[in-house]
Amino acid sequence: MILQELGSAIPGGGILEINTTNGCIVGCSYCPQDKFAHRQRAVSQVKHLRLEDFKRCLARVPTAVDISFAGYSEPWLNPDCTEMVEHAYARGHGIRIFTTLVGMKMRDLNRLQALRSTVFVVHVLDDGAYMIKRERMSSPLENA
Repeated sequence: MILQELGSAIPGGGILEINTTNGCIVGCSYCPQDKFAHRQRAVSQVKHLRLEDFKRCLARVPTAVDISFAGYSEPWLNPDCTEMVEHAYARGHGIRIFTTLVGMKMRDLNRLQALRSTVFVVHVLDDGAYMIKRERMSSPLENA
């Protein structure tokens, strides 16, 4: 499926992309993560988007706007990501998830399946040899 074909889950709505964390341990070869994280750390030392801050910001976003959990980071490196998704869904937002599954637990996946999200895309790691060198990276859905 081509991303341009996805459109908005709600006619006439836009898309707001949420980065739940600053930095990523996945290390996809094409990703400019090093540059992104360096610049972000110059602005703030905060590592994860706090659930309270997410809720406060989302309260100002019209429900016609889909919420996309993606960006230049792995959303589930933030332990509150599933709660953020559930909160956005409960408010009536369309949900889009783009993930490698790194950091996600089986219980997270079970909770997400109940939401019937509009888009759930799993990014298959692009360079297995490079990825294996990432010592902090755990297997997707490990330790569920």
